[in-house]
Amino acid sequence: MKCYKCKASIPAEASFCPHCKAPQGFSADLIRRASTNDQTAITELYNRTYSNVYYTIKSMVKDEDTALDILQDSYLKAFRSLDQLQDPSKFRAWIKRIAHNRTVDVLRQTKTVTFSDLEYDDYNMPI
Repeated sequence: MKCYKCKASIPAEASFCPHCKAPQGFSADLIRRASTNDQTAITELYNRTYSNVYYTIKSMVKDEDTALDILQDSYLKAFRSLDQLQDPSKFRAWIKRIAHNRTVDVLRQTKTVTFSDLEYDDYNMPI
């Protein structure tokens, strides 16, 4: 695992980064403060999980704008539903699951166009 702040490699079970001393876990107090709309707590949760969530989405969607839209939707849904999170230590996995599910929903709604669906003009060029 990498530290969200300094990007140094750290053990997965580490509570604090040994390099920059940034906390890595998610306390019940941090989640409670975020659920009461404490902007500092919300920012902290976002900063700690942004890169994991972004790369989860980006691995499934190649378009940057779509990935950022899904990222924003995922965080909005998560912060509105924080009361449903049962184990604060699992916040990272929970938000990644929300992002994954939202990405799958977007991909299902996107209709792909195959070449056989295109119409051609007299020169065999797509119209």
